[in-house]
Amino acid sequence: MNNDEYDNNGDWSFASEKNFDPSQQQFWHQQFLKVDLSKLEIIESGKLLLVAVYPKLSLVLRFITNELCISLNNATEEIVIPLNQVTKFKVSPNKDITVEFKKNFDRYYFRYQQGPLNQREQISFDPSNGKLDGAQTLIFMPANWVDKNTIIFFGEGIRRLRFDQHKVNSLEKRESGIGSNILGKEYGKDDGKELYITCSFLTKTFALQVRDSITFQEILSDVQMRYKIEVNPHRITYKNQVNDIITLIDEEDWQAAKWEAKRAKSYTICMYFS
Repeated sequence: MNNDEYDNNGDWSFASEKNFDPSQQQFWHQQFLKVDLSKLEIIESGKLLLVAVYPKLSLVLRFITNELCISLNNATEEIVIPLNQVTKFKVSPNKDITVEFKKNFDRYYFRYQQGPLNQREQISFDPSNGKLDGAQTLIFMPANWVDKNTIIFFGEGIRRLRFDQHKVNSLEKRESGIGSNILGKEYGKDDGKELYITCSFLTKTFALQVRDSITFQEILSDVQMRYKIEVNPHRITYKNQVNDIITLIDEEDWQAAKWEAKRAKSYTICMYFS
């Protein structure tokens, strides 16, 4: 993604979109990509959201519920914007993500009373204290430790979910394959020969796109070599489709994790290293 821009004008326009539905399953929001931010700039007002004021500020793409979210206040509160409110986005060479929205775009507010990534509940107040009022263009500036591949996958995810939906003529395909479209190719053409892996450590999260035949030992070696991080093979878990934390010990566990990701059509495995 070299300074690419996408919008919904001309060939990119479409009418049928997946809308936000607060009644959706309570844990679907946990399938996501996340970019840690240093700050968020609101072009219209010149206001800023800074990580020093809003700890653990991040931009989150939830690819099952089709949401773009601003997570803040130690990841306990969230501003949720349905993807159908996005009109344009751009990833610059310095990794900044610029997103333009519809005028007076819809947004919803949530709180995680039991801590990040648990059940969320909708709230009536704006965690940003009204800073997004009148906003239409936001610039998200990643923290300096954010991996370039994470930015690439994030931008590709928005492009696939928001601007490629009009290319899917089958309603069944659009509804059942939302998660599969986040990768860099069409899974309907080659039956999902790749997987998307997020590797979450205590302070960092990395993103990998790998072939679906990769073994457990290969993925561990790849993570260690690519990110220069020593992995403890006895302290690895993943979160399955029903929100259970499962220990990954051997190849049999890994094959089960891959099978579940394919069966759910998310083609994504979120691994946790401690």
